[in-house]
Amino acid sequence: MNWRAIPLALKCALILQLVEIAGGLTYELAETYKQAPRFFLAEEGLTFAIMVLGTIGTLDLARTQTGTARTGAWIAFAGFLGGLVLSFAWTVIECKESWLLHETLLHVLSYIYFATRLAGIVGLAIATRRLGLALAGIVVGLACAPPPFIDNHLFEALRDSGRITRELVHGAMQLGHAGVLLVFAGFAARGEMDTPEPRRAVWGFRMASKAMWIRVFATCAVPLLMLFAMMGRSEGAAKMLQFAMVAAIAVGLWSMTQFAVGALAVARSRVAEMGRLSFLFAGVGSLWCAGVSLSQFPKLFRVVYGDGELGRSYLTEDLEAWSVVGPIVAVAAIALVVGGIAGFAGRRLQNELHTQASSKGVAFVILMFATIAIQQWVLPEATSAGSAMFLLLCALIAGLVGTVMMANLCALAADSVEREPGLPTATVI
Repeated sequence: MNWRAIPLALKCALILQLVEIAGGLTYELAETYKQAPRFFLAEEGLTFAIMVLGTIGTLDLARTQTGTARTGAWIAFAGFLGGLVLSFAWTVIECKESWLLHETLLHVLSYIYFATRLAGIVGLAIATRRLGLALAGIVVGLACAPPPFIDNHLFEALRDSGRITRELVHGAMQLGHAGVLLVFAGFAARGEMDTPEPRRAVWGFRMASKAMWIRVFATCAVPLLMLFAMMGRSEGAAKMLQFAMVAAIAVGLWSMTQFAVGALAVARSRVAEMGRLSFLFAGVGSLWCAGVSLSQFPKLFRVVYGDGELGRSYLTEDLEAWSVVGPIVAVAAIALVVGGIAGFAGRRLQNELHTQASSKGVAFVILMFATIAIQQWVLPEATSAGSAMFLLLCALIAGLVGTVMMANLCALAADSVEREPGLPTATVI
């Protein structure tokens, strides 16, 4: 087993899975239920990050394999990708309360979820090329993540055993499943190629830049729609306000996910003197924010469009749980990319890029924290509609300027890496 050989994204996904299990077990045993909205939103964000990282990591694993092991890695990739697609499908289902009460649909989804987890275990088992280890691991994996009909019987058997016992058993099963994935990944990994891939870094910076331009669109369009809706009194204005509220989360979710994928591509490019950890942490932080938004979206959608009362009682708690911390994490993720670009430019003696990154990074942080402060603390204290509109406009301009600077900086970084001579990308045949 070679821990170092596991692809970076897959390694990070497995570590985060262990963190999630430990955090969940600690929370349940501590009985701090007053913090339930915060915990469950944080857990949803972490789960989303794990699925995206697992998808990228198994794809990287497949690229380093040949023959049967490559096929197994592709099966594991399909499992992680299926789980990711299922999370988006579940978000759509949650948008309509009546669908949540459809027992057949929920039953089918439970088996689909089981199939995605099984594909991850079986795929990595095949990739190890060790028959005995693969069979033993699959048995343990199935015992720790059984099919729904067995899981239901187990839950019934533990119903009268006490809450602590149930949580310990559940935690042990989760750890067992994560442990099997970890062992399989360690034996399946053959090591990443040492050849730098500047094209991947360029692609990653371009993706991050496009994500920032999407944020520019959201920063301009969504607040303007809300402003026009606030000024109007008609039914059309109310519908416009509803659309703006939903669109704000949807566009932000897409932008943060795309930015994370770009940052992770840079981290995995192995370009010399490109700090991997800065871009890795930036990707994880952005994915966590995207996961929180994904969890909040259906609740807001149901309340905005008046679909039942199930989500309404949780709306305030869920949307306010990370209303300050979430934007701060998003800003920190972007700032980490700025730091990574500045560090790379400094080590490569690219003075112009280093100066641009340093100055724009400081300005971005100041502008974005000013935007957060206006939205969270100053705007609620506005004494009139005119002052509220003025403050909203100030927040809009500050966010717009900061986001445009980051989009341009990522584009400059892509151009800088693209101009440097490098070896052609190596491939496994």
